[in-house]
Amino acid sequence: LKLRKAGVFSRVDDSNTSIGKRYARNDELGTPFGITVDFASVQKRTITLRERDTTDQRIGSVDQVIEVVSGLVQGDIEWTQACAWLPAYDGVQAIN
Repeated sequence: LKLRKAGVFSRVDDSNTSIGKRYARNDELGTPFGITVDFASVQKRTITLRERDTTDQRIGSVDQVIEVVSGLVQGDIEWTQACAWLPAYDGVQAIN
């Protein structure tokens, strides 16, 4: 809902495939950015942003990532700026 309010088209992939296969499928479709929400994300109120061409992943609060995605899709910022604003995601978020 927040993405739509920010003017960003989104689609939910709720298939039962692994995250790697979901990334690969969306890469093939040409999806430039992917947002991942998992159990740790819900608990910590963070989401992960992935860029297709570099496969680089960044993490931030829901509002931070939506602001960055909005800027990216509207052409207001480049990926390098997004990387300066959001920390790199190391692939691990502990669940308390």
